[in-house]
Amino acid sequence: MGGCHATQYQLDLNNVFFTGDSAGATLAQQYLTAQVNGAYRDALGLSKAKLTIRAAALNCGVYFLDRPETLADDTLIVLAYFVPSVKERYEDELKTENYMSQKLPPLFIMTANNDFLHDEGVRMDQYLIDHQMPHAFHIYGDDEHPRVTCFILISVTNLGLSVTWRRKHFLSSIFTSSGYGTHFGASYC
Repeated sequence: MGGCHATQYQLDLNNVFFTGDSAGATLAQQYLTAQVNGAYRDALGLSKAKLTIRAAALNCGVYFLDRPETLADDTLIVLAYFVPSVKERYEDELKTENYMSQKLPPLFIMTANNDFLHDEGVRMDQYLIDHQMPHAFHIYGDDEHPRVTCFILISVTNLGLSVTWRRKHFLSSIFTSSGYGTHFGASYC
């Protein structure tokens, strides 16, 4: 991105917000980590972006790729993204959590109660708490109103609007305050 179109599109490269859903959340986690960790960035062959990422939303992602059940040879994620040569070449880099630090921007982590990746969001929340990294965590749905990952795309529903509002509130708290706590809170909606 580097700014070549920032003026044309009236982008403020000092106030960037990242978001990713599913595999995009995994990629966003890796990119954000690479931007604050030079060793990880170099290992992935990336360069430092000329922008300031203030916060990010990671929706229904896979965050701990080194868990055996995550990258078992017969899982969808391996068949689609992590063929054996990639797993072998990037064995250390797939353990993104080993490179994460408190330099990461605040994260808005979201999942749903019937998301097949639900436990990944819960693990990420606990990881961020244990490492005192600023974040908010939300699980959407309950026994009477089960939810899966695609509900976020339906922003015209009450739930979709609620998710959008919560993200907006999270971002507003980042951009309007001079500081933030280590944990913004969790909710189960």
